[in-house]
Amino acid sequence: MKYKSNIAITETELDKELKKIQNELIKADESLSVQEAFDISLLQKQKIEFRHHITKLEKKVSKHHAVKIGDYHPLKHTFGDGYLVREINVPAGEMVITKIHKQNHPFFLLEGKCSVLTENEVKHIEAPYYAITSVGTKRIVYCHTDVVWVCVHITGSTDLEKVENEIIAKDFNDPAITAADIKILQKIKEKQMLNNKTI
Repeated sequence: MKYKSNIAITETELDKELKKIQNELIKADESLSVQEAFDISLLQKQKIEFRHHITKLEKKVSKHHAVKIGDYHPLKHTFGDGYLVREINVPAGEMVITKIHKQNHPFFLLEGKCSVLTENEVKHIEAPYYAITSVGTKRIVYCHTDVVWVCVHITGSTDLEKVENEIIAKDFNDPAITAADIKILQKIKEKQMLNNKTI
């Protein structure tokens, strides 16, 4: 997936990060070929590039006087036995850059139509719709109509500040995000090894 932005990350920065990932993969498992490490690191390159761009975009637009930052659209919080339901209502024509999610959890589009940009794709969704948010997800959501979006988070607390620290990362360097990235790489590697055995 290609997306356009006038926020630049240099090829040198990406190449350094790519080499670092390749070397770590090869060191972690000597049975991994250079080609397999390269293939896996290309997937990581896309993720790193997207994360860099969305972070820079958020910083850049936050300086614009017409942009509203923070919880501009009030969130409705409902606690149950071991979970929190967060609901946001966003009017048509608005764009939202989400926070970074630290937990896998379900989300539900209860009303409306929107386009969602993630590190993997642009998806056009329409209510009723649901899916699972993965650890490390940060999205750009454009609302074509008024939208009602709901997330459900597992938590043992009813203290909203504590819960937000459990479910929201301050940046992509959060240990919960990097641990999830490592698990994804391990799954890709295992899948490639299975594919190589069946050929």
